[in-house]
Amino acid sequence: MALALGVVYVIVGIVGFLPIFVTSGSTASLPSATGSLLGIFPINALHNVVHLAIGAALLYGATATATAILVAAAWA
Repeated sequence: MALALGVVYVIVGIVGFLPIFVTSGSTASLPSATGSLLGIFPINALHNVVHLAIGAALLYGATATATAILVAAAWA
């Protein structure tokens, strides 16, 4: 499960930096957003970096039981 979620988080983090998937402009309800992913989800660069970090942690936690325990303890 951690492997699948980690892959999804990393993909979403990478796609957030690709201009082809991001519409420009902020929304009225979230002025800090620099664009919308797929025209639906407001995002900015920090948001993308957080997705990449969470994805990397989940991928690291999926490698062995000891690392899974470490990631779960850091997450909690």
